[in-house]
Amino acid sequence: MVRNITGSTDHYGSYYSPDVSIYHLPPAWEAKTVLFTGRLVENLVEGRHLELKTDGQGVLVVIPANPQVAAELEKYVGREVIVEGILERKPNIYMRGPLLRVMAVKPHL
Repeated sequence: MVRNITGSTDHYGSYYSPDVSIYHLPPAWEAKTVLFTGRLVENLVEGRHLELKTDGQGVLVVIPANPQVAAELEKYVGREVIVEGILERKPNIYMRGPLLRVMAVKPHL
């Protein structure tokens, strides 16, 4: 449940102020986590978001599963990381690549 959201949405119907974050996890029966390795980068094209540039999967749009993971991701921007998450190959507003719902992140040694 989300309460007290003010402001207007953009033409995609998805913009809220920077202090509002909406997190969604798929049902447990859909959740198949996988590991990806790549460079975590910031992108400002469709609003600030993070992407994982991988060798095998191309660009994955990184969506944190919760606020703790979001904070961890911010620590590793610009670095090689190993990310555990759920790959979602469905339409999204970013038009950059599939969404990767991140459950955990750690530096690639």
